[in-house]
Amino acid sequence: MKNILIIVRNFEDLNKISSIGITDNCSYILASNDLKIHKVASAFNWIKEVVLIEQMESFYNVAEEVKRQVNLFNHFLQNLSDKKKGFGKEIFYWVSHCEGGITVQRLQDLFLLINSYVILLEKYQINQVHLFSEPSLHWEDCILIEVAKTRNVEVLEDKKGYGILARLKISFINIKYFLREFYFIVRILLTKFLSIFSRLRNNQQVKEVIIQVSSSADKQIVPVTYLMQELKKKDFQPVALSWGASPGADKLRKQNLTADELENFVSCSDIFSSIIRTIFSLSLAFKFKNKFLKKPEFNFNGVCFGKLMWFSILFFICSEMPQRYRFFKAAKRYFSSRNPLAINFTTTVLIESVILSRELLNKKKKPLFLTCPAGIYPIYFPYEHHSIPIDIFFVVNEEHKLKLEKNGIAPEKIEVAGHERCEAVNDFKAKTTKSESFKNLIIPDNFKHYFLFDLNTTIRGYYSVWEQILPLNSIYTVGKSIGNIAFLIKPHPSQKNIEQFKNYFPEQKNVFWLQPNSGVYDCLNIADLFITKFSAMGMEAILFDCPVIAVILDKEQKFQAFNDAAEYFYSTNDFETFLMKFCTDEKFRSFWNNSIKEKMGNYKNRYFGKSNIQKFLQISNVLKEKL
Repeated sequence: MKNILIIVRNFEDLNKISSIGITDNCSYILASNDLKIHKVASAFNWIKEVVLIEQMESFYNVAEEVKRQVNLFNHFLQNLSDKKKGFGKEIFYWVSHCEGGITVQRLQDLFLLINSYVILLEKYQINQVHLFSEPSLHWEDCILIEVAKTRNVEVLEDKKGYGILARLKISFINIKYFLREFYFIVRILLTKFLSIFSRLRNNQQVKEVIIQVSSSADKQIVPVTYLMQELKKKDFQPVALSWGASPGADKLRKQNLTADELENFVSCSDIFSSIIRTIFSLSLAFKFKNKFLKKPEFNFNGVCFGKLMWFSILFFICSEMPQRYRFFKAAKRYFSSRNPLAINFTTTVLIESVILSRELLNKKKKPLFLTCPAGIYPIYFPYEHHSIPIDIFFVVNEEHKLKLEKNGIAPEKIEVAGHERCEAVNDFKAKTTKSESFKNLIIPDNFKHYFLFDLNTTIRGYYSVWEQILPLNSIYTVGKSIGNIAFLIKPHPSQKNIEQFKNYFPEQKNVFWLQPNSGVYDCLNIADLFITKFSAMGMEAILFDCPVIAVILDKEQKFQAFNDAAEYFYSTNDFETFLMKFCTDEKFRSFWNNSIKEKMGNYKNRYFGKSNIQKFLQISNVLKEKL
């Protein structure tokens, strides 16, 4: 019997699948990531099984290969470097860091997709693929075709939807990445223009300490504010140095704190030069294009992927490098007449941090390099690296210190300062009652218990659609049986197609979908259980004395984010059984709550410790002593 795989990415294409010519001597598997398609196609009796296209696979499985391939990519880019006409080697490389974008993140996505397609073809012993192409997922379709070629599987591609509008859609998807460059230039020019009407600080301050600011989000600006205020009390002159975070700089200035924007130190000649250098580097890239495409080392699971990553090379040169070059020139100009005593780096993995550190290392008297991360993130990131010679790491606790020591950081360079979230949570709890949180969330307060589910956002290697939909299915099943328990579903602000998740399930009176921007603290303030996979929100749940349930369906042990302070489940059956017992067995619920809260208390004492103000007081005291 012939096994045929039908790939349907768009709900509208579901009506076309009968056009493939259904025969009795074939077995049909339909694969889609669209939950609505799953619901409808399951009723088709001629389809043997409806499955998801992408597997539940942890990014840890491909991380080491990603790092190895990044080195190969950088070797290619180094051959394109030219300090006089293009970009110098010191800035012309990919940073081994996955947090969005279409360079290293896309490489990781590529490997995960290849694995998913290989599993689909081999698990069901597929002889032929009918692919209903989707213009917005053109790259994913190209990967599938390349994988099928390596497994000698015929692909019949339906491109009837690829009319003029669809092709324009593909073009726009590609062009929008390159439009970022115009946005960056406009933002720089606008910042320079607005600085005409404000005081631009050009003079070197006595006892100056630079604080790097790379985001305008309150979660970064608030700690910077605390740190700068404490440093001022110790007679230092703290200066926030921002890049791409003008609103954040404005927030700090409103607090009577000094903030410089590096955009003001980009000259018009820098802008013009960055464009010329981009054109030169682009011409070199095309000159060596065939060499890149045919590089035998660009191979994963039997798939040669050079041409699948060529767009990322072009994007990097055209969209990331010009802005990086301008930052490089602005940093040189800014520090040409400044000799700060110390600089606090937001993180040690940002390319901007690396450029700043290199510039300051050229000083006759090197400033003290320090970093004070907001906390120890719940999971281990294999892409973490410390390419900056940090003098002092301010960490949250002994556990955090031990982690850095295992990564090769000398103990004498590490200072325990405490965690900054404690004060914010305690302040919220002191000012906000549960009744007020119910009102803020527009949720009735007459249910016996409230379970909060973190839907999070779909990201390959972290959260697959399956890992979102299966726990949701358990929640709806339990909620249908037990009406006096309320389930609150909290989507991530970046999650797309939330309505698709909602529409997959029938409406239930005790299941409430919160707004993506609903207050996290309000949610945790009323929750009796917090359900997630590994979200850092679980750390805050522990501060709210809210027990954490971690559902890890890809069975990746490295996602055990909360040590013994959470209950872990690796199957929906076990998760669902626990929820039912928690809701119906008073004795079990009481015993489990007492047990987990004792573990949470130990974890809190071990992990959090000192409060927000104490943390920044400790940092300022150490700097006073060192400087």
